[in-house]
Amino acid sequence: MPVTRSTSGKSKTSAPAASSSAQTVSTEWTQAGTESSSAATETESSNTAPTVRMEETTTRTERPSQPAATVAWQPEPRATAAPPPVVAQLLEKKKAAARPASKASTSASRRAARLMKAREELLRLKVELAAAKIAAIEAETDSEEEDIDTVVEDKDAEDRVDTWLNNSIQPLAIANEPHNQPAPPPPTTQATTAAPAGDMSTAIEGAATANKVDLTDLAAAIAQAARTGHHSTSRILNELPIFTGNHQEWLAYKAAYHESQSGFTDLENLARLRKSLRGRAREAVESLLIYTANPRDIMKTLENRFGRTDAIAVAELDKLRSLPRLTDAPRDICVFSSRINNVVATLGAIGKQQYLYNPELTKTTIEKLSPTVRYRWYDYAATQDESDPDIVKMARFLNREAELCGPYAQPEGLSRSQKTYNVESGQSERREEERNVQRCPACNKEGHNTTSCPEFKTAGVSTRWDICKKNRLCFRCLRLRKKTHHCRSGPCEKDGCKFWHHPMLHHEAVEKKNSEVVSSTWTGKSKHAVLKIVPIKVIGPRKVIPTYALLDDGSTVTLIDEELAQRAGLRGRREPLHIEAIGDTKVDTSTSRRLSLLIGGSGARHRIEARTMRNLRLSPQSINDGDLKDCRHLEDLPVTTRYKEARPQVLIGQDNWPLLLAEDKRIGSRHQPVASKTPLGWVLHGACTRTLGQRVNFLNEADDTNRINQQLQHFFSLEALAVQPKRPANDPEEKAMKILEKKTSRMEDGRFQTGLLWKSEDIQLPDNRQYALRRLEATEKKILKDPELKTKVVEQMAELVKKGYAEPAPAEKTPHRTWYLPCFPVLNPMKPGKVRMVHDAAATTKGVSLNDALLTGPDLLQSLPGVLMRMRQHRVAVSADIAEMFLQVKIIPEDRDAIRYLWRDGDRSSEVKEFRMTSLIFGATSSPATAIYVKNKNAEDFKTEHPTAVAAINKNHYMDDYIRSFEDEETAIETSRQVRDIHRRAHFELRKWASNSNQVLLALEEKEETTELSIGPKTEKILGMVWETSSDSLRYNLDLSRLPDDILQIQRPTKRQALQIVMSLFDPLGLVSPVTIKAKQILQEIWRRSTKWDDLLDEDLAEQWVKWTQHLEALRDVKIPRCYPGYSNGNK
Repeated sequence: MPVTRSTSGKSKTSAPAASSSAQTVSTEWTQAGTESSSAATETESSNTAPTVRMEETTTRTERPSQPAATVAWQPEPRATAAPPPVVAQLLEKKKAAARPASKASTSASRRAARLMKAREELLRLKVELAAAKIAAIEAETDSEEEDIDTVVEDKDAEDRVDTWLNNSIQPLAIANEPHNQPAPPPPTTQATTAAPAGDMSTAIEGAATANKVDLTDLAAAIAQAARTGHHSTSRILNELPIFTGNHQEWLAYKAAYHESQSGFTDLENLARLRKSLRGRAREAVESLLIYTANPRDIMKTLENRFGRTDAIAVAELDKLRSLPRLTDAPRDICVFSSRINNVVATLGAIGKQQYLYNPELTKTTIEKLSPTVRYRWYDYAATQDESDPDIVKMARFLNREAELCGPYAQPEGLSRSQKTYNVESGQSERREEERNVQRCPACNKEGHNTTSCPEFKTAGVSTRWDICKKNRLCFRCLRLRKKTHHCRSGPCEKDGCKFWHHPMLHHEAVEKKNSEVVSSTWTGKSKHAVLKIVPIKVIGPRKVIPTYALLDDGSTVTLIDEELAQRAGLRGRREPLHIEAIGDTKVDTSTSRRLSLLIGGSGARHRIEARTMRNLRLSPQSINDGDLKDCRHLEDLPVTTRYKEARPQVLIGQDNWPLLLAEDKRIGSRHQPVASKTPLGWVLHGACTRTLGQRVNFLNEADDTNRINQQLQHFFSLEALAVQPKRPANDPEEKAMKILEKKTSRMEDGRFQTGLLWKSEDIQLPDNRQYALRRLEATEKKILKDPELKTKVVEQMAELVKKGYAEPAPAEKTPHRTWYLPCFPVLNPMKPGKVRMVHDAAATTKGVSLNDALLTGPDLLQSLPGVLMRMRQHRVAVSADIAEMFLQVKIIPEDRDAIRYLWRDGDRSSEVKEFRMTSLIFGATSSPATAIYVKNKNAEDFKTEHPTAVAAINKNHYMDDYIRSFEDEETAIETSRQVRDIHRRAHFELRKWASNSNQVLLALEEKEETTELSIGPKTEKILGMVWETSSDSLRYNLDLSRLPDDILQIQRPTKRQALQIVMSLFDPLGLVSPVTIKAKQILQEIWRRSTKWDDLLDEDLAEQWVKWTQHLEALRDVKIPRCYPGYSNGNK
């Protein structure tokens, strides 16, 4: 068929005859074409590079010839790579276009065949070299050590490819030009018509032009392939996320890999994995990444290690449990909803829907809801399908809530708050808007919080307190206090400190201040050692930082705080560090770096070698003028030898021994510090005598303002009588109940024994015998001043041993479970002449007390208003109390060493003896719950025989007081006798019977209790009320005997006196609320006016106070019927 070509912009069409004559092709030409076609096919089949699609046209148009290049480009020898499929297609197309159109002589055919073969070989080499160049340029972007801008690198790669292709085309154009003197046509013996020489030259010239056109198209195709493939590859490579081995990140990482891995070869996917893996994930496949491995094997290894569905499910549940409590803020509801839905979606994606049916998970989530949202959830859950898991319904519910409040939520991503200030000056107004950037309040810099601030760490404790007060920081978490700030941080716990402040605000000087509380005639002194601490400057490439260094002659290595080195810009190679100290203390770290740095002291600079150590916490030291007051040999030393709270951040050891040598020394007496002049400056070291304090007359200042305010807040609130639900049991209470159920048992004599409610089985108590001995001496000193008190105390302590409530302590002690209880007498002003010895379980030694190690126990106490209301139900009322209730409950022998005490009958000349209690003690936080549990457990053993009496024991006891009302005397007598008999089985003796019925009293009378029975006008004090049995009425217990005399006659009291009177009132039934509420209102107004404790009340408040006291006096004559009229059948 005719072949259309374009030369110099014109179109030519060959005649059919010429085309026919050009059909004769020599054997060599055909053979060369076959070999070239085979080579192209082999090249295409062996190609592994990404395929670049290009559209082909059947009609080609020749382009103008390019000027010949003067210098031919010589490729560097390198490994050949198979050309891309597009290149193979172009080779095949070029061969088809280069075949001769007519037959020629044998010699011309051979020459044309050799020329074509050479051109093909050259073209193939050029294409392979181009593919290798493109692969090398793309490989440069996978370097993990350099962060090169992708756009600039892509542009540079394209320019390099285009330059090389242009230089490669020009030599081919020169080689393809026809010879000036074409060779004569070879002789032919065939009958066919040979083509003239001119036609052969034209054919060769056309073939050369076609080659040049094909090379131009090939160059454009390669450049397009480089641009398209490189851009897409770089973009996808950059989108592969970093994976560090976190189970929660595995699903996202796996999805990102599988969605993009099909567009890359195994080598490229291996490079992507190598670039994205970090930390534990990289360690898990480190060996597979070193050698050429299958990416699928690497992903399988990672999934087996980090993609376990159970581990992911557990991690998701932990995220749900760690959610903070929800508030009613719209933004918090949206965030909470998103997190719940993420957990539900993740568990569904990994096929672990069974975890959604966990009832504990639902309970935890509901408890985190705010009251408002919780009530809305109850309404929503009642209308949902019960087949769905509760947590799924919760997710749908929160989605609905988030949609409703979403438009009102605070915008996301706001890290700055805008404040507007209006400032007026003269006749002009100016408005200034400033943005408060979240900065560290200690140094006013960004990038860290207060707890990690270097300047805040190096500051003294007093300075830290000043910073917190000045910047309105929370003393517990060191964060800015805002309106929505709700700090949940616990107490300090540093050195046993129980105060509610951050450990960085723990003032060690508190203990020193306590040691200064001495008598008024003695001045104490203390000796302490001073270490070699000198001020220096650490000089780094980033900044020069002043700090302190400790010159340690006993250290073999120089250490520098890692944070200080980072601030100074110091860098070095990482080497492991192993440190051994006193007491077999060892420190191993793999993050230490070996540094070479400059430090400066008072003189020249010095280069030292040091190792970094994270959290190099060296003790601070202070030296003031008072320490050097009597040291005349130190008078002219520079001021740098005195400092306050200097905490060294550099420790210089023997590896830098020239800095430890002393050039000069100044030595005083034995108990005075020594001054040594080192290359870094003067340092003080050695013994130092310090005056502890001057004449201090046992001064103690206590600030209980916060505690008093909390009590008043509770007092001001109106009581919700009989409507408060019983508080659910918490974990410590459930643990205490398990201990009681496990260790409580009935003894042979009928008593019960149980164990102490320890918070932990491995609790360790310090030795406090010396402290208990000092407390014993103080108690003896007190009772020796009052012979009557001494007699009662000695008799009561002897009764403890005589009745078996205590026993002599054995010589063998329980390790770490031995505790000595200080004993002291307690006098009750409401019961004159009665003394009770109390064991002080709250006494602390080294910050630990016995009560700290015990659980309070479950809340088994009945409601006080409820007991009183049940007493008022029926006509006949009965009351009694259990004698020595606590002492009737025995402690198991293995716990008795924890309740030892020291005693010697008040004779200070005799030897101190050790005893231990065998029963519950007064003062232990666990005793009330334990006693009530034993009382109820004893009653449960008789539930079948006497169900009514058992119910009375459980419901009508308030601690040891038994109070109940009955419809008639017969029922009262029968039930009360059963209650008494059941109590006796556990050695609980009911005494002091009282009743408004003479018949009941006579029936319950026993010979030894005849004098205790009360008939007639005698009154009984029952749970804060006064019960007149003769008139069967209740009176208000207005007993102000604890207050100063005539305090009610003061016309204008102080704030302190007013609070004393109001807080002395006790109204368990709320019968006198009209009077007490008025007192609360007066106190509230006193607090609003910020009246000081000892200031007199304002005149208007004083007038209200006088009127209120008159009403208070009138309460003495108010009587209320004990029994509700018309409530009981027995009243009719």
